[in-house]
Amino acid sequence: MHLLVFIALCLLGVDQYAPALDPFQFKLSKKETNMLHYQYVDRNGTVVLDAKRFREARSFSNGLAAVLADNQLWGFIDKTGKVAIAPTYEDVGDFSEGLAAVRLPEDTSGWTQTGWIFIDTAGREQFHVDFDIVYDFSENVALAQGEEAVYLIEKNGNVRKLFSLRDLSLGPESRPRFREGLLVVRDVKTGKYGFINAYGEMVIAPNYVDAASFKENVARVTINEGGSHLLGFVRKDASLVISPRFDIDFDFLRNSRDFSEGLAGVALIDDSNLAGPQFIFINKAGETIFSTESIDVGNFYEGVTFFFDIKSEKYGYLDSSGRTIIPPRYERADDFSEGLACVAING
Repeated sequence: MHLLVFIALCLLGVDQYAPALDPFQFKLSKKETNMLHYQYVDRNGTVVLDAKRFREARSFSNGLAAVLADNQLWGFIDKTGKVAIAPTYEDVGDFSEGLAAVRLPEDTSGWTQTGWIFIDTAGREQFHVDFDIVYDFSENVALAQGEEAVYLIEKNGNVRKLFSLRDLSLGPESRPRFREGLLVVRDVKTGKYGFINAYGEMVIAPNYVDAASFKENVARVTINEGGSHLLGFVRKDASLVISPRFDIDFDFLRNSRDFSEGLAGVALIDDSNLAGPQFIFINKAGETIFSTESIDVGNFYEGVTFFFDIKSEKYGYLDSSGRTIIPPRYERADDFSEGLACVAING
């Protein structure tokens, strides 16, 4: 049985901006991983931009995509493939709301403390913050984690404390951020998840075993019932859109997806299926719109989501009716963004 892995970030010094690897990345040898050939494709699967000269590549955001060059440093390219910001950074975030966090190599940074610089899309430095962990901007603020508290960074570089880590911690998502005015947090005393606003006020009480960010006015949550973790969806007033009834087998991030373009992926658990859980897509009434035989899917963006094909052990893409529009042929695949999807083939 294949081991499905989602990357836990930040706590052990791992680059919190490393893109999530596909579930089967550990079956590739280091040599094979280094041989991956990155491309950007459109909805027809046509290669619009070949990024084979880079060791790694990420999705486009704000018109730029992060790439890892042969010098083992990160930079950014534009949609013509031209290097827009030279590869001079040890770590980078993705651009969001016109800003990205970057970190210079240790011997050239000039800072006495570990920190990040936020740059604009022209590569110009805007401000520096002395935190080990920072996240992308969302709703005009970025989260940062210190030793004792979580902070909010504003676009002018001002920083203010959001909450103490004695009381709360950030939610389970790899890139926590405010969405639709709320942030997922974990109550330290109870271990349960709830939602706060930008002033640190608890808006939805921490009553959930797991919870994810709001999207399309709903958030996915789980409760423990009879020893099972059941998935449901709540509104901002904590009322249920879909009552908790999908058994996701204790693996919240692996076995469920947010609503996106009216559909959410939910894994069906079957102990007789040694390949792993298979995903269905539901609407906000909880009705199954279509089923897949895939053990890994993405989120719908621009009418398309990726899926993993068990037989070929490759990724392809589906439309919102469940029809395959790009056959499975990729070693790695990401959600569509700005008209393109970042994929990798065995080069």
